[in-house]
Amino acid sequence: MNSLKLQRDQIFEMEPSSARASVSFPPSLVISPPLPSKIVSYILVAEFDIDKGSTITFQYPEATGEDTQLLAELMLPDGVHKRDEDWTVFLLGRGSTTDTKPRKATTKRKDTKHRDIEVYVYQYKDGMPDWELIGNEKYFLHFVYPDSTGASSGVGIRVASKDGNNVLFLARHAAFEVRQLEPSFLCVLSEDDKAIGFRFSGKEQEDIFKKQLKQLLGNTEVETQAGNRHFLYCLNLVINQKDNSFKRGAQVKAMAICTQYQFIDAFKPSIVLALQNFFATPTAATLEEYYNALNKIDLSQMPHHSDRKKQMMRTSAQPQKRLEYTTSLHYNIKLPVKIPTYTFADEVGRHTLIPLIKKFGGQIMIIYNALLTQKRVLFTGFDISASDVCEYVLSACSMVCPPLRGLIKRAFPYTNLTYLDFLSVPGYIAGVMNPMFETHTEWWDILCNITTGKVTLSPALANAPAERYVAYDEKFMSMTPTLVQVNNSVSSHLGDTMVQNLFSEYTQHILDMAFDEEEFVDDIAKKDELEANKSRLEAWKRTMTYDSYVLDKAVREQNNAIRDPMVFRMTRRMRIRKNMDDQETARVCQAFLTGVKDEEQLEEFLSCFPEQSGGLNPFIVGLFHPVESIRIATAKLLRRLDAVQGPTGLVANMNFFMRLAYDRTEPLRSFRSLCRFVSTTSNKKVLITTPIFYVNSSPHIGHLYSTTLADSIARFHRLNGRETLFMTGTDEHGLKVQQAAEKANFASTQDLCDKFSAEFLQAAKSADISFDKFMRTTSPEHRKTVEHMWKKLKENGYIYMDKHEGWYCVSDETFLPEHNTKEVTSTRFPCNLTMEQMDDGKGNKYRISTESGHRVEWVTEENYRFRLSKFKDTITEYMDQNPDWITPSIRSNEVRRYLEDMDDLSVSRARSRTAWGLQVPDDPSQTIYVWLDALNIYLTSTGYPEEGYDRAWPADYQILGKDILRFHAVYWPAFLLAAGLQPPKRLVVHAHWLVNKTKMSKSLGNVIAPRDAIDTFGLDAVRFFLLCEGGLHEDGDFSLDRLYHKLKGELADNYGNLVGRVTSPSICPSGMYPKREDVEKSFREEDGEIVEILRELKSRVGKLYESLKVYESADLPAAVNAAIEGIRIGNRYFTQNEPWKLAKAIKKGEADSQVRSRLDAVVYLTLESIRITTILLQPVMPSTTSKILDRLGVHREERNWEASSYGAEGGHVMNQDPTFKAFQIPENYVLNEDK
Repeated sequence: MNSLKLQRDQIFEMEPSSARASVSFPPSLVISPPLPSKIVSYILVAEFDIDKGSTITFQYPEATGEDTQLLAELMLPDGVHKRDEDWTVFLLGRGSTTDTKPRKATTKRKDTKHRDIEVYVYQYKDGMPDWELIGNEKYFLHFVYPDSTGASSGVGIRVASKDGNNVLFLARHAAFEVRQLEPSFLCVLSEDDKAIGFRFSGKEQEDIFKKQLKQLLGNTEVETQAGNRHFLYCLNLVINQKDNSFKRGAQVKAMAICTQYQFIDAFKPSIVLALQNFFATPTAATLEEYYNALNKIDLSQMPHHSDRKKQMMRTSAQPQKRLEYTTSLHYNIKLPVKIPTYTFADEVGRHTLIPLIKKFGGQIMIIYNALLTQKRVLFTGFDISASDVCEYVLSACSMVCPPLRGLIKRAFPYTNLTYLDFLSVPGYIAGVMNPMFETHTEWWDILCNITTGKVTLSPALANAPAERYVAYDEKFMSMTPTLVQVNNSVSSHLGDTMVQNLFSEYTQHILDMAFDEEEFVDDIAKKDELEANKSRLEAWKRTMTYDSYVLDKAVREQNNAIRDPMVFRMTRRMRIRKNMDDQETARVCQAFLTGVKDEEQLEEFLSCFPEQSGGLNPFIVGLFHPVESIRIATAKLLRRLDAVQGPTGLVANMNFFMRLAYDRTEPLRSFRSLCRFVSTTSNKKVLITTPIFYVNSSPHIGHLYSTTLADSIARFHRLNGRETLFMTGTDEHGLKVQQAAEKANFASTQDLCDKFSAEFLQAAKSADISFDKFMRTTSPEHRKTVEHMWKKLKENGYIYMDKHEGWYCVSDETFLPEHNTKEVTSTRFPCNLTMEQMDDGKGNKYRISTESGHRVEWVTEENYRFRLSKFKDTITEYMDQNPDWITPSIRSNEVRRYLEDMDDLSVSRARSRTAWGLQVPDDPSQTIYVWLDALNIYLTSTGYPEEGYDRAWPADYQILGKDILRFHAVYWPAFLLAAGLQPPKRLVVHAHWLVNKTKMSKSLGNVIAPRDAIDTFGLDAVRFFLLCEGGLHEDGDFSLDRLYHKLKGELADNYGNLVGRVTSPSICPSGMYPKREDVEKSFREEDGEIVEILRELKSRVGKLYESLKVYESADLPAAVNAAIEGIRIGNRYFTQNEPWKLAKAIKKGEADSQVRSRLDAVVYLTLESIRITTILLQPVMPSTTSKILDRLGVHREERNWEASSYGAEGGHVMNQDPTFKAFQIPENYVLNEDK
């Protein structure tokens, strides 16, 4: 049986939860909710006719099942004829709004015998590792209903065997609860804290079960994603288009999209375009095209975060746009779709609290308490848009959500007098525009007049005695600076999330008091605050949000990554109490260190310290504590927390004194004594290195990727005016090279090295790799570096002679611990081993490396060893202190696993066995271990050990493949630290390349030589493809067909075509780059958007390069994608503004000066998008970008990074060579799919 997945959104509660079962489920069962099968379920169209009124004209792809007149009224709000356009939001699929209680049964008790409901039955209770199957056969379910008196005794579900014997009985009880854990699997919580699971063989049987279940529970509505009706969020646009052929001189149409997703605002640009298209072509085909486009939006990579993670994201200092998932909608044009990934269940669209607070000022807490205690809240207003009414309703729902949920199911963002069913919904939140509602005081508890900003209480509430919590709320408002500023209408610059977070925290504070989980300054404060909130807490406990919160709380506690509940209690205590004694503080710090270790736990911990309440400051002050153990514990946990914060982590953002205290803690002193961190030079070069390539074969596409990746980083820094040292080269020593030369019958091993090293050098030159130094490990200067390093390590006491025996891998040239090897028979050897290595496959047993699959042999020899084990803690601390040292961070986990069982390292080999290598100084019987030899090539490139080497060292970026991570992340920093040198600043670890999703292999004949691809498609197309398709996390897939499509689609058709069109004589007959000072005078309002995007482009791309999160995107790697976005924007802008029509009018003499000015403005902004993008893409495609900038007439001195800002002066002549072509498509290339 597969693991069952407990999904909170699929829980349907059948009774009030006053006595809920305490059953918990295995943590492994909890996952994020699955994505709906369709992004958009329906598209609706409504029209208003002076004779017929409001009608629904289309429901696509099928009818919703809702009342069509109701839909029409919701889509065509009151007074829409007074406005050019309006928006409404409405919600569907909430079920009956009037039937709020189970109806009393009047039928006789009856045991239904549905023999067709056959199920497998499982059980689970606390302590079990997983679900347990009851018996090995199917059982039958029988429902026992109440009798005519309504008595519930003996009512429930009977489980019987084929012969009719009872297996178990599930009685209906106060906490009767059914959960849909996955399709065709439901479970029932029994009275004895046990969960019983039913596995159905098909949907038909499951539907019969649910139907009978509804009857058993008094026809209570069962909501489930597996059911036929989903809860839908509907975004509606209505346009009042002037047209004298219609009565009233206008035609009014509305279009709504209905989706299960909350991020409805992301669809606004597309629905505007779709409704305009529908006005032009009012057919089902128009709706079909839009519907299909919406449902092709790719959400496969959209992250789904836990509530704790969302809390941390909301309270972080990162701009919200960084917390968005960006995808696109292809509907006539490519539209960006930006989805916030930190929203909670009741947050629909992008609605904020600031307008709500500014509108109602000091009365805002009346609304707040009405929502908390389930009062009926009505928003009304006159001479305002329906959009405004919806905005206030949806904003109000998010005032207490999170931490509560469920208000959105009782929300009616817009409604009117024709639909009054909502009045029977307990605690509704509704928006109306008809003044009649104001006069019916029996319909509402709280009336919020949007026009006047006044809140009115119903007579019953107005006459009630004043509550003590009113003064408590006033204190909250007066003591929260952010809210005071909002109230005073001077805070429009404040972040919306900041205000939302303050209300969420205040609500959580109240809820924690209800469960006796809040901390107080002292006992007096506790007594006063509980007394002040007593009536509010009692009122809340009678609400539906209380029931759902109890359930959520139980699920959350079961699934928290931090297993010790006292950790959360202690974080509150630390934030609220001003003074704790030393003993209690030490106990709290120890609990934190013990319970907060992995990434999930650290994120949960961070969520307990929101930024708006001082963040981690209450914890960080532990760095100044007089007790040393507390200071150390604080520093250790801060290093862990810093690791999950990324390169702009909390340590980097500490103030001077905190950082000083952090750096002085004891755990860091031992580390800093080994390594001098402060550079002695102020003009350091940026050092970028590739791995040095082994000379036992010719270069392939993987080698080209490593060098191109490094080359793009080097070019980026040069564009920024930084002096760089970019090094690549070849690794030429070792037993493998020696054996390869012998096998290939070379006269000497050196001849083989010279041949293949020359091939790598030529390959780098052919690929326009801008290296400064090409290094070889057989060079005299490298011998000098290695010998110096050996002597240094020996002088410092880190090298000693010892007898060593263990499993040795010749191919990998390393000893392996036994647990990194396994025994296999020769017939099971990996296919990449030769028959000789398999010993002709007679079934003999051998050991292989579990890392590489290569054969290992037991070796006993005397050699030199390096005290690698001494550096386990030091390297761990270095990784903790520098969380961005290894990119991507997922590779850090591999390194930590290496460190767990790290032993001393053999750093020499018997010369009788490995003669091809550098001799150990003063010992002719030993050869220096190839990795101690090869890794030092990076130092050799700086001139080490000569004076001035530190102008380049430490390396800023060391590019390497994932297969050599251990050598670079464990051995290399240990060697450097032992010699008193600083480790490299960053290791950039990339994945490998497949060819057509198959591993490259000579035997398969699919090894691609870089020269072949370059000759066919051009160098820059290959570079662009590699940097787009290669990855750090996952292996890239090299395909000539995909390269062709990338060249033709992204580059030639989009990029090259735009350059050709905007610079052509037909659009720009003068050949002049328009002058900025002239065109900006004629800019329209919509031009401001593209200007702002272009202003930010340089900063966005630069930050991605700097942080080396360059190649972590699932589609185009982030930096290249961010840069090429300028072309997409330029194309869209160019197409929307149709400059060819303007140019044609000018040519015919039918245009005035305004048309000429408009054409210049469109050409200028399009050229700016090309110019900026092209400068930013120079590190990726140096040759092609140079040609394009020549075409635009951009001077050489204006092509640096600084020049990629918006605002070229213009006024110069461009190059309008008619033969210009930015990208060349190979005419004779035949796609594999066409062969």
